[in-house]
Amino acid sequence: MWETIRTKIIEVISTATKIQVAYRTERSRFDGFPAAVVTPSDNEADYGDTAKDKLTFVFIVRIYQEISKSGQDQADIKLEKAVDELLTMFLNKKVLGTAAEWVEPVNSSWGYQDRETGQLRVAELKLRCRKYLP
Repeated sequence: MWETIRTKIIEVISTATKIQVAYRTERSRFDGFPAAVVTPSDNEADYGDTAKDKLTFVFIVRIYQEISKSGQDQADIKLEKAVDELLTMFLNKKVLGTAAEWVEPVNSSWGYQDRETGQLRVAELKLRCRKYLP
């Protein structure tokens, strides 16, 4: 289920107008900005009764924006727009179709990252994806 859900998340992110490129794994260099990387985080199971049995898979979506000549303010604005667009997309709980019946964007955090190519502004968004079992 990990692969199916992650593939669908990347597919949804790839339709975003504010994200230039989305990846399955971390990269040392990105082909455009803002860039998104989708990685698995954790999972849990709840087998309370057959009507509500579910598996929950949590994915982390890291969105990277370079801080270049345009400066901190512009980097923050571009990242804010990208995060806002993704949050709006994933507020539709059924956006992943049959890959996961329910998706919920939860807490996000913001920070910085230094790389060979320069400093990046990073926003991390968690997606809780629920798959109900027959």
